[in-house]
Amino acid sequence: MRADPKELLYHVFCFHLQQVLSCPLLTHSDYFYQRNYSCYNLAITNPTESYKSHMSFWHETIARKGSNEIASCLFKMVKEKFTVLGTGQQRDLTTYSDRCTGQNCNWVIVCMFRYLIELRYFTRVSVYQSLLKYLIGSRPSAVSRVLISSHSLGLDH
Repeated sequence: MRADPKELLYHVFCFHLQQVLSCPLLTHSDYFYQRNYSCYNLAITNPTESYKSHMSFWHETIARKGSNEIASCLFKMVKEKFTVLGTGQQRDLTTYSDRCTGQNCNWVIVCMFRYLIELRYFTRVSVYQSLLKYLIGSRPSAVSRVLISSHSLGLDH
């Protein structure tokens, strides 16, 4: 029997914004130049929870597909799935994503993880980027890593 996910000390998130979906899907040539809506789906998978996935789906009239939207989806999922840590408790998070500069590889995401540490949802967050492309089989590129911890922020209680 698996432990309650809120009680685990170590969590892993793999997140990826999937291909843009055009809606409605029109195949007739007369409708080809008509305006379609772009729909976005962010998939967040947590292998520490038996590979349960959390999907965030929206269309272009609600929001775009930038770093603020990605950070909001991650933040909302963390607030729904985790509780704030008590005194002396620890919980680490490791994230894997691609190196899309406009969405994942920027300061907005790093600041959001720092904020989660300040709110005491996690004590340390490791951000790995570009590993997904390497595992899928695209051209290999260097893996970058950012480590954010409560100790480096002076938040140890």
